[in-house]
Amino acid sequence: MNAGEVGGAGRLVEQDSARRLADPVAAHPLAISTEQTPKFAEAMRMLATGVVILTVEVDGRPWGVTISSCSSLSMAPPRLVCSLKSNSAAALAIAAGTRFGINILSAAQAELAEASAKPGAPKFLDLDILIHRGDPQVATPQICDALYNLDCVVVSRSQIIEHDLVVGEVRWSRSGPRHDPLLYFNRSFRALAWQT
Repeated sequence: MNAGEVGGAGRLVEQDSARRLADPVAAHPLAISTEQTPKFAEAMRMLATGVVILTVEVDGRPWGVTISSCSSLSMAPPRLVCSLKSNSAAALAIAAGTRFGINILSAAQAELAEASAKPGAPKFLDLDILIHRGDPQVATPQICDALYNLDCVVVSRSQIIEHDLVVGEVRWSRSGPRHDPLLYFNRSFRALAWQT
């Protein structure tokens, strides 16, 4: 092999490495086929999760969207991560701003969770279900009687396929009444009995 062939092979290896770094799943020789999609969807339905409404301001009005893809990321500093559809109103509001609220729902708020989960429907929140904010630290809408309210500042945001992963750092929190928590399991909302 002459020097030109060695150089050409090296460039091919570099190009292949760059392609794999850009999209490691698609570049993998054993990439998951679409036949796994229904099984994966079924598996995720078996994963019971808590239910939260993520709140932002949209056109100066409080907006809330129900999500089940929210989890803690670190305790110190207190950070969480949420997944939102990239072109959703909430994702666009977060991209344009710096804050969002997280409201951990009780079983008594299942109807609100369902209304805020409807695809394509406006998700503006009625003012009478919001906490009247007097604290200057609170920059986002917060829902009354949630198990917990959190006000977060955006630390990072990255697009993964068709979703935005948003990392938020908690700047304010408030504990609500101790009602039974709301869960989402197998396409329906369910209550979990509160244990004392």
